Amino acid sequence: LFSSNSMAIRDLDSFSGNGSNNLRLMANRGVSGIDGNLSTLLGLAAANASAPGITLGLIGDLALFHDMNALLMAREVEAIIVLFNNNGGSIFKHLPQAGLPEFERTWQTPTNLDFATVAQLYHLDYQHVCDNDAFAEALKGALQQSGVRLIEVAIDAETSLQAHRHYWQAVAAE
Repeated sequence: LFSSNSMAIRDLDSFSGNGSNNLRLMANRGVSGIDGNLSTLLGLAAANASAPGITLGLIGDLALFHDMNALLMAREVEAIIVLFNNNGGSIFKHLPQAGLPEFERTWQTPTNLDFATVAQLYHLDYQHVCDNDAFAEALKGALQQSGVRLIEVAIDAETSLQAHRHYWQAVAAE
């Protein structure tokens, strides 16, 4: 399991719980935080080609966009990419600069990319999901396929922010 930076690694750390499954968790912190994450994921997939199991990566939309040309390697490896798409750097909504007038343009940086088109460009199997049940079904199907599979999980940034705040307030109250 590879996790990109920003919300993906923080949510994995905060909400993944524990279990008896033995997972090998990898991450990479590039100079700007998100650079090279997709390349690292696909490099791990190539390095683990003869190992049992599947290489699965949790990647944010900006991290994927920032390193999108790494998908050229998708022809040569096996991996599942779970793309968390909150349309930009929503992690910054958790910080004080969220109140600045220039926040969206300089911090949020929404891309409004159509990742179905990206998947088509790089010949990836693609699924778009909006809820837990659809994600579970898409992941189940992706585990049965080969090549690089892209599951885009649409996340409403404001709903996510409120859920995080509610969770941390509940933890603090305990």
